[in-house]
Amino acid sequence: MSNESVMTGEFRVSYPNVLKPNDDGKYTVSMLFDKKKLKSNKAELAKYNELKAMVNKLLEKNECEQGPFRDGDERTTKDGKPDPVYAGKIYAEAKTQFEPEVFDRNRQDIISEKDFEPGCYARARVHAYHWTFKNKEGVALGFDAIQKLHEALPGDPKIESRSSAKDSFDELDDAGDDVSSSDDDLLA
Repeated sequence: MSNESVMTGEFRVSYPNVLKPNDDGKYTVSMLFDKKKLKSNKAELAKYNELKAMVNKLLEKNECEQGPFRDGDERTTKDGKPDPVYAGKIYAEAKTQFEPEVFDRNRQDIISEKDFEPGCYARARVHAYHWTFKNKEGVALGFDAIQKLHEALPGDPKIESRSSAKDSFDELDDAGDDVSSSDDDLLA
């Protein structure tokens, strides 16, 4: 892991697990950086270039090629069509096994998932780390703090949250209805 960390510029949030861990016990967030904004905003481009420089330094040090950044224009939906949420974006996932600090633009803690939903905009303090798995290696991003900047903008494509299998089940009513039936009734 790199001791260096950087503050990202603004990104759109996708698939956030920042207040409670995912099924693998990790806190994660997909960061969608807008290509147009990076090309037109010098401050945002400088922050993105600082992030890329940190990653490239670790890639070079470990002589590996697989970094965390992906081109959203190449991402498709389940039916093979271009994904409108990721189109025009560069995206990367950041994850950590430790609970990150999560707060709003006024630096007030966010404790409810409804206050940090997919589609909002944020920035994060991230670091790069080297990984190896089954003869493959690369550089990934970790994070320890994330700040929500604002809600989705008018016209932004809606980002759906991952649904849990639990959402398929209704809550049980403990009262229940007592019904008597014989085994024959059950088999008939």
